[in-house]
Amino acid sequence: MRKFMVLLLATALAGCSLLGPGSPSDEQMAAADYGPRPSNDEIVLVAKRDALGHAVFKGVQAKDINVVHSEPQTGWCGATRRGFQFGWMVDVTATSGKAQMQKSYLLQQRPHGLGVLASRHHDNFWVTFDVAKVDRELASITPPTQEVEKAEFGAQPVGVEKALREQILAALKDPESARIEFQEARPTWGRVVGQPDTVFGWEVTAMVNAKNSYGGYTGAKPWSFMLRDGKLLSTTRLGGGFELPPAAAPR
Repeated sequence: MRKFMVLLLATALAGCSLLGPGSPSDEQMAAADYGPRPSNDEIVLVAKRDALGHAVFKGVQAKDINVVHSEPQTGWCGATRRGFQFGWMVDVTATSGKAQMQKSYLLQQRPHGLGVLASRHHDNFWVTFDVAKVDRELASITPPTQEVEKAEFGAQPVGVEKALREQILAALKDPESARIEFQEARPTWGRVVGQPDTVFGWEVTAMVNAKNSYGGYTGAKPWSFMLRDGKLLSTTRLGGGFELPPAAAPR
């Protein structure tokens, strides 16, 4: 059973060798969809959420956790009885006082936010996660109906497409190839990391289709942003809403 938990990971960057037998074929690599490159804020939020679940961080607030991470690199993982999963690999260190967590993640943008497809603690074996379970967990937190009914969402955003377009293009490997179509803003909500606060605002979604490293279009993918009174709060979706940094908490 133990051998089935061993993962084969490698970057998909040119010039890097793949690890071990059973690697993806050239055709699979060429057709791989890694998803959008995760932003620094998204990686930090994932790491803080993970750290808060560790006993060594008991009683620590998210705002008191410091996170440093490596540059995201495209990669893949696969196990003996599973297909290959493609995403972004990062090494993370989270600290708060004497508490420390060092982990590596394989990340991919899921329908509700940035999901962890595989992780490794120190030099232990890589462990994969069921993609459907990742989606269910990301979609599991929603505010009570009565809270939504009484909510103030602020002014509907107007004229924000240019600034959001620049943010999208800056994250793409081939920005000149991007085809971006914005959808109408709609009311949304967000949860503050490590706190029960709910923030209400507006979601602006852009359908983005751009070329990958191999020159092929990946298909239109949603990039969603949450804004409140003209301020961009987050691009990380969670359960139809967003996961927000502590600075976005109601005052």
